[in-house]
Amino acid sequence: MDVKRGPQTKAQMRRAPEQARSRDRVEQILAAATELIRLTGSEQMTMSAIAKKAGMSLPSIYRYFPDKSALIQTLANQYMALVRVGIEQALAGVDGPKEARVALRSMIRTYWLLYRSEPAYRDVLTAMQADRRLALSELEDSRTAAALLDAKLHGLVPVEVEGKLDTLTLLGTHLTAAVMRLALLTDESEGEALVEAWIDIVCATLLDSKA
Repeated sequence: MDVKRGPQTKAQMRRAPEQARSRDRVEQILAAATELIRLTGSEQMTMSAIAKKAGMSLPSIYRYFPDKSALIQTLANQYMALVRVGIEQALAGVDGPKEARVALRSMIRTYWLLYRSEPAYRDVLTAMQADRRLALSELEDSRTAAALLDAKLHGLVPVEVEGKLDTLTLLGTHLTAAVMRLALLTDESEGEALVEAWIDIVCATLLDSKA
């Protein structure tokens, strides 16, 4: 039995460094792409520019990402994962309508801060709107976020909301990004007012609805 384990262990050890190198190279590529997006935007970014910025050959870039769309998708996945973690953290202590209201406000404000402060993040999310495959991926992420809200808000919302909670949370999570894009087109004071108005709409719809 021990004799059989030996070769397997050595094989695993040989693969591990290769996997670590691959992860490092992927992170190197993503870091270069993020920096270029901050400087020129994703529309102007090219795979050749990424290769140059990352200090890698163009074929090496294509080894990990077949096209720019795949790279943008990976960046979007990372950003959306951050948002999901923020949602989970905000909802962790919710056990009543009052805590739910605080959590909803915290989630949207945190999202707005990230959207406003990270040019690459908002550029990537905007770029996704022009690619149907990426737009559908964003929709699926909105569904995931909505499911997190559904699970926590079930039983805490008015009875008339319960039957359509999944629809309302999907609208809330997906339209928040649109509100952020609108707010960013305005000056700081109007942008803040728009975000606050959206928070009021979400809270009222989910927690105070009389419809």
